Amino acid sequence: MTNYIGELAALATALCWSISALFSTHAGRAVGPLVINRLRLVLSVLFLSLSHLIVLHTLIPPQATPQRLLWLSLSGFLGLTVGDALLFQAYIWIGPRLGVLLQCTVPIFSTILAWLFFRETLTWQQIGGITLTLSGIVAVIMERSKSKVDISPHYMKGILLALSAAACQSTGLLISKQAMGDDLPALSATLIRMTAAATILWLITLARGEGQATLHELKTHRQATFFIFIMSIIGTFIGIWLSMVAVQHAKLGIASTLMNLMPIFMMPLSYFFLHEAVSKQAIAGTIIAVMGVAILFMG
Repeated sequence: MTNYIGELAALATALCWSISALFSTHAGRAVGPLVINRLRLVLSVLFLSLSHLIVLHTLIPPQATPQRLLWLSLSGFLGLTVGDALLFQAYIWIGPRLGVLLQCTVPIFSTILAWLFFRETLTWQQIGGITLTLSGIVAVIMERSKSKVDISPHYMKGILLALSAAACQSTGLLISKQAMGDDLPALSATLIRMTAAATILWLITLARGEGQATLHELKTHRQATFFIFIMSIIGTFIGIWLSMVAVQHAKLGIASTLMNLMPIFMMPLSYFFLHEAVSKQAIAGTIIAVMGVAILFMG
């Protein structure tokens, strides 16, 4: 069992992030995506700060130079402030199952951006993985749009938001990878990104005079506030911690593939907790998309 600790941690990460998507969907329908992100980022900073102190015995590592802080802050703003806000709104409009599936495009965006800006080699295997992933996603989208199940009038907008979120997150991850180098711990980089994202978001919130309204929403919708608290623990605190264990103890390609099994986990979760019917075409499309991600990471 200990020989597979990395693989088990990667699977647990995917499950944690899938459960977090369910909670964010319920909370978002009550208070909206911006309120979710405002509270979630603050809670995440608190949880990660505690973890950082326990593990590394400091809040600011010596490797965190001003230049790195600047780039990681930009990464946090793009990926966490903007990207996650778009994703939470997408969950509301198209549901967590499809929203999570569209996050399979994150490695696609990352691969293409690395090819365009850093001249990383794009192999035929990676091109095949991208094609397979996109084929699976398109199959699920087409099945959903043609089904008789009621869908949101903002269905196509939700898809565009989820894809935009994936693009933001990919760009943020690429920037953070370049800023981290080889000597900055992943936990430190995550804390810096979260802190910058929370700070920027709350400065914008206060500048727009929406701070009091946000607190009023959280007090009024106590169940939504509880859901945000739970998703922050499960998705951010436990999920990120497990993802670091996965990357540390398993091969990167295997860990990344297993962590991207979220769409597979979301199918039974959506069925049992959201009472959402899942067709054979949706199941097949999801499996094809995940297979494409696996091929992409193994490329």
